[in-house]
Amino acid sequence: MKQKLALCCALISEPQVLLLDEPTTGVDTVARREFWDILAGLAGQGITIVVATPDLDEAERCDRVALLYNGQIQQMGTPSALKSDLGLQRLVIRTPDLLKVEQTLTQALEADSQW
Repeated sequence: MKQKLALCCALISEPQVLLLDEPTTGVDTVARREFWDILAGLAGQGITIVVATPDLDEAERCDRVALLYNGQIQQMGTPSALKSDLGLQRLVIRTPDLLKVEQTLTQALEADSQW
């Protein structure tokens, strides 16, 4: 709720650029989704939004991503281009039995590493 209030206060003057430093830290999932929906609407109105986030899910919502290390930009591009260039993949699993899935994935990785 504090993040939404801060965002509303920042938008009173209709800025051209909005800088946000980890705005969804400590925010529940539903409020986080709503917050990003608000940001998408603002971006659609032509406001430039710069967000610092360690969360891959949030970074994938952005048009461009800069990967930082020790305060230096290491790589920049679209989320899909960066994932492709770095050989990254993302696996999302939703299950009521996380422990069983974790054990299955661990066994599969161990079997795969033997080759």
